[in-house]
Amino acid sequence: MIIKYIYKIGLFLLAIFMSLALLPNLSIYLRPNLILIFLVILLMQESFLFNLLFWFIGGIGLDIWRANILGASSFIFIGILILAYILSKFIDFKEKETKLILGSFFILLYHISLFVVFRIVENI
Repeated sequence: MIIKYIYKIGLFLLAIFMSLALLPNLSIYLRPNLILIFLVILLMQESFLFNLLFWFIGGIGLDIWRANILGASSFIFIGILILAYILSKFIDFKEKETKLILGSFFILLYHISLFVVFRIVENI
């Protein structure tokens, strides 16, 4: 049981390392957001509380890495996580098609929400 969590923590750290060390040289249009992709995959597999910890840490990490407003990504991630938790009561996340559609939706929702937050802050 504990090995499964150590494995996922290792993959999370690998995603952070690749995002920080290996991929910054790529163009902004070619660079995938590996941390966000990992978190969405984790969302489909783990419990709410386990995801809450990883999504919060991942959001803070993304804000520091991209020099965003500290806490903006975590706030959006937790909102997406709560939405996913509510949707999980009605939709089965076990099917491949559902994972693909919902994963894409959550990634799109993150980017739209981040855009809206920055527009609001920019106008203040």
